[in-house]
Amino acid sequence: MCFDCSAKNPSWASVTYDLLRISVAHYSGYTGIDAVHVVWSEPEEPTKELRGSILNCSGGSRVRFVINAEDSLNNRFRTIQGLTTDAVFSVDDDLFVPCSTLRFAFAVWQSASSAMVGFVPRKHWLAYPLVT
Repeated sequence: MCFDCSAKNPSWASVTYDLLRISVAHYSGYTGIDAVHVVWSEPEEPTKELRGSILNCSGGSRVRFVINAEDSLNNRFRTIQGLTTDAVFSVDDDLFVPCSTLRFAFAVWQSASSAMVGFVPRKHWLAYPLVT
């Protein structure tokens, strides 16, 4: 849970699109967000119902689907046309960054805007007992 805005941690959602809805609701409701760009890499375009559901959960920021012709994890690195800000926060829908952490990262970036600021994308644990 985000202790700043009380958004639920998306890892508790059971369906992929629930993760997307929760993520869009959380990040679009954050003060200072210009827009949320959903990089869509599914074989089928999002349905009108899904688009409507995502737009209805947005917290005031613009939400835009960036449709890709091919299904590739590399789509997240493609240029997004129509960006109007210098700062871009990129995150998967199953990762959750609390508002205060995002605010801190943005402040760090503002102090050195030619540098990249980011987060560890995944957590890793050793399995016990260790297999040898």
